[in-house]
Amino acid sequence: MSSASQPATAGTYVKRAASSSLGMKLVMAASGLLFYGWLILHLVGNLSIFAGRLTMNEYAHLLHSKPALLWGQRIALLAIVATHIYTGIRLAQINRAARPQPYQSPRKWRQATLASRSMLVSGLVVLGFLAFHLAHFTGNVILPEFAPKTNVDGILDVYSMVVQSFRIPWVAALYIVGVGTIGLHLSHAVWSSTQTLGLNGPKWTPMAKTLGFLLGVGVAALFCLIPLAGVLQILK
Repeated sequence: MSSASQPATAGTYVKRAASSSLGMKLVMAASGLLFYGWLILHLVGNLSIFAGRLTMNEYAHLLHSKPALLWGQRIALLAIVATHIYTGIRLAQINRAARPQPYQSPRKWRQATLASRSMLVSGLVVLGFLAFHLAHFTGNVILPEFAPKTNVDGILDVYSMVVQSFRIPWVAALYIVGVGTIGLHLSHAVWSSTQTLGLNGPKWTPMAKTLGFLLGVGVAALFCLIPLAGVLQILK
């Protein structure tokens, strides 16, 4: 039996996808969508801080009381981010191999948005911000003096840790820049994903660009409310 007539295996499909620009774009779009879904859930949980100390501490306690759920979503998030990074690098390699001599088009450059031109840079900033965020609120490596203490009910006082941290201007500013960059990245990623799925043209492209902008700005603005409330001492 020749190799051409042999049935394709799962490994064959993976190999083909890894060497295909469309395959990498689909994987990147899927991983980006999963990350966005996680981001929305994370945002909803974080906004519980405006409901008061008790509500946020109960939310944090719910997560920490279920180690399988907590570590499961952490591992899943790392896998999603790693996949997104890999597909971005692989896609750049495929595109470079297909067009070894880069060309410049001033008109296309002018038409490109800031978000689309800075996807690599914004992606690296987001990666660095996520590492800082994990070291700060999860590992308690940064500002360990604010690590949550256990209250009389045996529940970690996460609320105080967040409020005390964001009362420091440079911490609040760093988080605002970080989530702002995430919003910038998302604003182009949404439109790019619709392009990958073939939803382009005079009808879909303007809608996708507008939706991407609104989703990116909306998520960033809601996340920014928390450090702003902290540094302005709205949260007590």
